[in-house]
Amino acid sequence: MSDEDSAVKKSGSLITSGSNTRTEMTRRRIDPYDLSSGDNPGSVISQPQLRGPNYDEWAMNLRLALRARKKFGFADGTIPKPDEGSDDLEDWWANNAMVVSWIRLIVAPDLSSSLSHHEVACDLWTHIQKRFSVKNGQHVQRLKTELANCQRKGFAVEAYYGKLTKLWTSLADFQRAKTVEEIAREREEDKLHQFLMGLDEAVFGAVKSSLLARDPLPSLDEAYQVVTQDEESKRASRLLEEHNEGVSFAVQASSRSKPSPQLRDPSAICTVCGRTGHLAANCFRKLGYPYWWGDRPRSKLLNTPMGPQVIVANRLLRLLNRIMV
Repeated sequence: MSDEDSAVKKSGSLITSGSNTRTEMTRRRIDPYDLSSGDNPGSVISQPQLRGPNYDEWAMNLRLALRARKKFGFADGTIPKPDEGSDDLEDWWANNAMVVSWIRLIVAPDLSSSLSHHEVACDLWTHIQKRFSVKNGQHVQRLKTELANCQRKGFAVEAYYGKLTKLWTSLADFQRAKTVEEIAREREEDKLHQFLMGLDEAVFGAVKSSLLARDPLPSLDEAYQVVTQDEESKRASRLLEEHNEGVSFAVQASSRSKPSPQLRDPSAICTVCGRTGHLAANCFRKLGYPYWWGDRPRSKLLNTPMGPQVIVANRLLRLLNRIMV
């Protein structure tokens, strides 16, 4: 047998039809359970490391790397664990452990410690997805905001165009309408995003996040109703706070305007009304009685002919008392 015939037997089979002979080549398919010499738990098969906010880029690159090795089925669960006693069970565990090691190697050290309790690749992949994946509505809102604010700002035109292209591509992943209904829904969502992007983040940040976290996204009319109700609630709260502050200020001003009894000087004698405890400069008879005096009796000492004499007598008595002491 010649070398050519031997090669044909190894690579395929001969098919004879009349005088023509052709070789039908059979392609060897890669089995997901196969592991090559280059597959080892310490290999870094993808970049960058998962830090949290970069989840989308991290997941896309890792997904491509696992699919190139026919191992992504262990992560998304399409290659389930075989039953106990199956001949494939040991190979499944070997491939599962390999995928778990690859995933953990490209997670930032400050995050990897919280993922160490997952030993099944599908559980680990699902946990990371639920923890770091952003809802479509919030992701689209962020992309549209970045597009609206994207400017060259001193960068090279090539870098500016590259940044725009990346944003367009990311946005296109979430906007792949195929039917008329989907196109109409996307247009309504565009209006919703434009409406929410124009709201003040400091005032409506919480309600915006709540609306964008819904799945599916609310309609524009529904979002408008929610935002206006939130605005009315904030306005009512602000008016109530202003009213309470005004009442508090009035009470404090009233307490300051009323003289404290502890500040009265028992030795002082007023030359206007003849009473003790205050001087003429602070006499209500001279300055006018305050509103809080009410219906209490008011001094009429100066209306009597003996008013000045009483004042002099009181002064003499007080002077004699001091001498006696």
